[in-house]
Amino acid sequence: MPLLTSHTSHTSHTSHTSHTSHTSHTSHTSHAGGGSSSQEPLVADALLASQVGLGHWELDGMRRPVVAKDLDPAQLRRGRPADGSVGTRAEDRFWEQDALPRAHVCLSELLDLVGFDGSRAEEGRILLRDGRRTLVALTRPDYDQFRRELDAVHAASAERAERATEILAQVVPPVAWWASIVNLRPGRHRHTMEFVDAVLNLVVIFVYRLKHHAGCPRPVEYSPQIQPLIPTPGHDSWPSGHATEAFAAARVLATLAGLPDTGRQSLFRHAARIARNREVAGVHFPVDSLAGCILGDTLARFVIATADPGFTEWGSRSFDPASDLSTLAHSPGADIDLATVPDRLPLRPAGAAPQALGLAWLWAKARAEWPAA
Repeated sequence: MPLLTSHTSHTSHTSHTSHTSHTSHTSHTSHAGGGSSSQEPLVADALLASQVGLGHWELDGMRRPVVAKDLDPAQLRRGRPADGSVGTRAEDRFWEQDALPRAHVCLSELLDLVGFDGSRAEEGRILLRDGRRTLVALTRPDYDQFRRELDAVHAASAERAERATEILAQVVPPVAWWASIVNLRPGRHRHTMEFVDAVLNLVVIFVYRLKHHAGCPRPVEYSPQIQPLIPTPGHDSWPSGHATEAFAAARVLATLAGLPDTGRQSLFRHAARIARNREVAGVHFPVDSLAGCILGDTLARFVIATADPGFTEWGSRSFDPASDLSTLAHSPGADIDLATVPDRLPLRPAGAAPQALGLAWLWAKARAEWPAA
């Protein structure tokens, strides 16, 4: 696919550091000029030969005089005045750019709207900058919680033979899983995938910030008996990045495609299985998946609300394992139905969402790709 391709560097979810390419899953090749191979020495030499042959350069290395063409409004950029001045509308300039610069514009817009508060050692908050409203508040589990769940992680390893291919295939973003539910097609849904990218670009920043703030060890650090199926990523455990991204993408795609949250083949069931696979692989605890589920769904709803003033199904959430696990009827070794967690920890209304112009344009394009929704 043209988008999320560089996210194959998300082999880094075994080394999520190259997730810096998360800002470039929109096609980092465009950095070289629109995805062409013009930077290859053979092509560059061939272009130079063509230019000499066509008289652009003389053989003695001198170039021919440049003759400017007459201004023709039909040949200029969209909406640009006929005199060639830089007077285009911001929307026109946005769409004239490649996907990668658009991704950076969208990420910059979102980071103007939300920030991180780590003033309390046991809690990380994502705040709206307009009045400091809380969007997400996650309380770090204590070490006793992780120790209680260690047996559950070890027991889950019995499922590795059944799930090994899934686990390995889902190290990179599970686009094939999303496509199998909503029939994602590269040509038809390119703006949809670009919007998903915009959400994931924001999500991953706060995943890493929370991981760094909380400093929670991985299962293998508690016991050598865990023996993970895949290399343990080189960053902390809580919250799960895979769970966060899977539920964020599920929320965006379900909203665009007009799909319900429930059902055996819902996007959220698939997101829950992706999160569970990381526990089976031995690299995450169940409480990591829970936090990621809440974080991903809440952030995705917020980004949609910044792009669509008519989207009101967003708000703030908090998660404290000390109290909320009992609400979710969780006990060590027992599976929680992750697909239902967002509904069981309901949103608190947060008023009007701040608006992001670039994301609004992108959302409108994405929605147009789902006429039946």
